[in-house]
Amino acid sequence: MLIELTVQNFRSISESQNLSMVAGRASAKRPWASLKTGNHMVPSALRSACLFGANGSGKSNVVKALAFLTDFVEHSAKDRQVDSIIDTQPFAYDAEWRESPTEIEVVFVHNGTLYQYGFIADQDRVYDEWLFENPPSKETRLRKIFSRSFDEGSDTYDWYLNKTHLRGERESWKNNTRDNALFLSTAVQLNSSDLRAPYEWLVDNLRVVEDASRLSQGFSVKQFLEDGCKEEIIALMNSADVPLEDLKIEVGKFDIDELPKELPKEAVEEFRRRYKDAQVIKNMETVRSDSNGAKITLDFEYESAGTQMLFKLAGPLLHTLRSGITLVIDELQNNLHPLALKYVVDLFASEKNNPNGAQLIFTSHEASILDDSCIHRDQVWFVEKHKNLSSHLFPLSSFKEREIASLQKAYLDGRFGGIPLINEIELQAIQADGEKARHPEGAKHEGSEAKAQEQQ
Repeated sequence: MLIELTVQNFRSISESQNLSMVAGRASAKRPWASLKTGNHMVPSALRSACLFGANGSGKSNVVKALAFLTDFVEHSAKDRQVDSIIDTQPFAYDAEWRESPTEIEVVFVHNGTLYQYGFIADQDRVYDEWLFENPPSKETRLRKIFSRSFDEGSDTYDWYLNKTHLRGERESWKNNTRDNALFLSTAVQLNSSDLRAPYEWLVDNLRVVEDASRLSQGFSVKQFLEDGCKEEIIALMNSADVPLEDLKIEVGKFDIDELPKELPKEAVEEFRRRYKDAQVIKNMETVRSDSNGAKITLDFEYESAGTQMLFKLAGPLLHTLRSGITLVIDELQNNLHPLALKYVVDLFASEKNNPNGAQLIFTSHEASILDDSCIHRDQVWFVEKHKNLSSHLFPLSSFKEREIASLQKAYLDGRFGGIPLINEIELQAIQADGEKARHPEGAKHEGSEAKAQEQQ
C-alpha cells in the first residue's frame, strides 16, 4: 500500500510536493477510513484519497508522476537504449527549474515491509537513486539497501551496496546499469531476488489510470471471460443502479477480411502483423426484461456513457479489491453519476468488500463526494496553482475548522481554495451587450448620438 509520494520539478510541479496516505489519529480509529499496514513505523494507512482542484491546477500531474515512476521502473533496463531520453518533463515556467532534474520518491508497505525508494534524474541520466527498507519486526531499524550518487567532478557514481541484505552479483548489476537506467530495474532483470519484492510492488501493485475517459473495456472483458468474474461484474453494475439481467460477450480471432477495402496495403500488413492471433470483441449485448417479461437484448454501444464507463471500471475495481493493490485514477467521475462515484468509493471503505487492504486514489471535480459519510477529512486533498504557475498540494486536515456542516458547500464557497477563479461580470454590462446584439442599428445610432453630444 502507498504511504507517501514526494514529487519535485515534474510538469506543473516545481517545489517539492507531498501526498501522504498516513492515517491521522482520528482516521486511524475508523476502520472505514484506514487499514493496518503490518509495519510498526506506519501502523495505519488511508484506504482512499481524493484530490480536488480547478481545471489546470495540476492534480492530473500528481497521477502522471506515479505513471512515470512505474513506467520508468518497469522499462528503463529492458526496453531503453544507451541514447534513450528519460521523459522527466521539468517545470517549464522558470529557467532554473528547466535546467534542474526531477525527483520522485515513494514510501510503501509490501508484505509488512516498509520501503522508501526514489531517484533524481534529468533527460540524460539518473543522478541519484536509493532504496531503504524496514521489516515488520519492531526490533529492526530502517536500513539502506543501496544508493548511487553521480559525482560530476570525477564523472563517476559513488555506490553503496548492502552486502548483508543485497545478495548476488552486485558488481555485475552495478556495471551493467546504464546512466539512463535504474539500478533497481537492472538488478531485477539480472535476477536479484532481494530487490524483486519492491520492484514487483511498483510495477504490479501500483496501477495507474491516467485518464478514466480513455479507459479500455478490454481488461473488464478479459476478467468477464477468463477469471469467472461475470456474476461479480453484473452484481457490481446492478448495485450501482444499472439494472442488468445478463451481459453477453462474444470474442473471436481478428479477421483481416473485415478491414475496410480502401485501406492501404501497408496498413493492412501492419494490422496483420500486430493482431494476427489477437482476440477481439465480436458482439456485446446487455439483457433486460420488457414490461411483459420478454428478454430484450441491446447492443452495448447503445448503452449510456455512464453504463459503459461503469463496465470499463468494473474489471480494474474488482481486480484491485481482490488483490489488495493500490489503484490511482485521474478524473474518476467522468461519465459517472455522483451516486455511482459514491458507490465506488464506498467499496474501498467496506471491510467486507475490501478485506485485503486495497487503496483507491483519485482526482475529481465531483464535490458531492466530500459529504460522503465514508470520506474522512484526512482523505481529502486540494491542488492549487500559484501565481508562478506551479502546483501546490495541501490536505483538508491542515485547516483548523472541524465542525463544518457541509464540506461540499465549504469547498465550493472557496474556503479551502483549489477552485477556479471566475471573474464577476455586472448584470448591467451583460444586459447592455445583449441589447447591442439584438438591435445593432439602434446601438449604432445611440453611440453616434452620444458621440455628438460629447462633441457639443
